[in-house]
Amino acid sequence: MQYMAADPAALLPVLTGNIRFDLTWLSENYKAVSLDEQAFIIRDEDGGFVSEYFWAAYGANDGKGWFRLEIMHDTTWNLSPDYIVDGTFEEAYYYTTASGYEFLITADGDTVWADCTTAKTSVSLYGAYLTTRDLEQIVEHLSVSIAE
Repeated sequence: MQYMAADPAALLPVLTGNIRFDLTWLSENYKAVSLDEQAFIIRDEDGGFVSEYFWAAYGANDGKGWFRLEIMHDTTWNLSPDYIVDGTFEEAYYYTTASGYEFLITADGDTVWADCTTAKTSVSLYGAYLTTRDLEQIVEHLSVSIAE
């Protein structure tokens, strides 16, 4: 089932709750910049839950940066939370949120990334013209909680 909304927060009630996150701080400090905010719920032929996907794009209120948030949870995955950083980034480090989730934050030129991977879940941000400190604030305020 596919869901779309102009306000990303309107998509939260359709998600299963396997991944919980809060968009309140984002809506106060960034604005949704796309009409392509979407959530998908995938079920098997018997109606059992298989996966869910959420994505939204945000722009900085000052107009000087943007990022795309993608959150995916798939029961068929067996991902490794290990990251290999190839050394081409200007900056790469781990940031652990207050809730205990570890994000690999990287930057190269005007582009920044933040990724948190568990066995069944991927939380990813990709942006431009933001700082790594901006990404730290964003992932902290998302208050991610993952039930695997």
